[in-house]
Amino acid sequence: MSVRCSYCRGEGHNRISCEARKRAVECHKQEIASGTRPWSSLVDEQELYDRRKTKPRKCSYCANRHYEHNYDHNRRNCPRLAEDKAKLVSDNKEWRSAALELMKEHGIGVGAIFNDRYYGRCLITEVRWGSISCLTQTWCNQDRVNFRFTTLESLSRGQEHTRWKEFPRFENGMRWSRWGSSSIDDFSMVVPATPRFIQADVPDGWSSGETGLDTYFLASNDKKC
Repeated sequence: MSVRCSYCRGEGHNRISCEARKRAVECHKQEIASGTRPWSSLVDEQELYDRRKTKPRKCSYCANRHYEHNYDHNRRNCPRLAEDKAKLVSDNKEWRSAALELMKEHGIGVGAIFNDRYYGRCLITEVRWGSISCLTQTWCNQDRVNFRFTTLESLSRGQEHTRWKEFPRFENGMRWSRWGSSSIDDFSMVVPATPRFIQADVPDGWSSGETGLDTYFLASNDKKC
């Protein structure tokens, strides 16, 4: 669909770039200067456009995440954004390595059976690998649905009531910051998954630490981080 100008109703350009509007602005300026026109909304509008054009634009990423006002770049080519992404990928790679070892140590994987304090004996049906990252421990807006499970009682009745748990907290050199998170004690294993099976379930690229971080760096989340 082509652009339509709100001034001349022509297609292929907008109001700001409209040549007819620009000619009218110049005409009105001359009339104001000669005293034949006291005021013009088009001239006021053009002055507003000119002020916006000359106003320096600051980087929204630096302003919202680091409280710095930098005018020599914008968010698209922000060096701090590139640095923060690289650091988070490195931290995520380290965190996921420790998280995977924790899962293998306690047998947390698809097919594992554990006792839940509320639901009784349960079966893990899915590991949502994409939601498991170092942000699980540090960002309150991170997806908390890390494991899906169902009770053996519901399965015995031919039903599958899916419930979820988040990744159990552990330090790994990072400060824990989420309230109400699950503990490793919530995974009281009866039949643990084998380390070999857990490793085979890990998706390609997960261990590199590069996945599962895109949402964190969305511009809409700059003020939430």
